[in-house]
Amino acid sequence: MIEVCRIDVELYKIVTPDIQTDIVIITDERIEHIRDHHPI
Repeated sequence: MIEVCRIDVELYKIVTPDIQTDIVIITDERIEHIRDHHPI
């Protein structure tokens, strides 16, 4: 799991009021998917 960035929670509450954290992550599973299905 890699921390990609942090977001402004107050801003995103407009889109989804149940947001719980400001941390945006990408999981190892998603990284593998990207590597497997979206090669450079």
